[in-house]
Amino acid sequence: MCKLAEKKLRKDKDLPNFLANIYIHPYFKGKLKDKRKLIDEICLLVKRHVLGNELLENNIIYHISSMKHSQINLSPNLGAWWQKEINEEIIQKAVLKKEKKIDAYISNTGLPQWLLLVIGGIGESSYRFENDFEPKLDTKFEKVFLLEDFYNNLYELK
Repeated sequence: MCKLAEKKLRKDKDLPNFLANIYIHPYFKGKLKDKRKLIDEICLLVKRHVLGNELLENNIIYHISSMKHSQINLSPNLGAWWQKEINEEIIQKAVLKKEKKIDAYISNTGLPQWLLLVIGGIGESSYRFENDFEPKLDTKFEKVFLLEDFYNNLYELK
């Protein structure tokens, strides 16, 4: 969203060139359906800060620091995050979510179904698998795999 806001701000002839470091509220959760509205709000907040050195009360940004620059740039800071350990409960929930669709998968293909769960990306929702438990999976999927993509590890859970 910040890249899209940056693109929109570059068209605003009232703004000087600047670099704005934007610190996102740690618990901000935007919805895709609100994307345009959120981009407009980011633009308003940044513009008010650059022109008036004020940050309006909002739910997206908790701090902005800006400086002169050769062009208009926004640099979002999403904060730090810890990679969590995946556990049996998280795996069970993911399998159950897909289990609701398995009959349609089988009906559409007529083939046995395997499930691949992917974890271990670089975002805050990533997990790490410490191979110290074997989840008991009661599922119609013939096989269930867990791919820890960041470390390139594949585990067969069922």
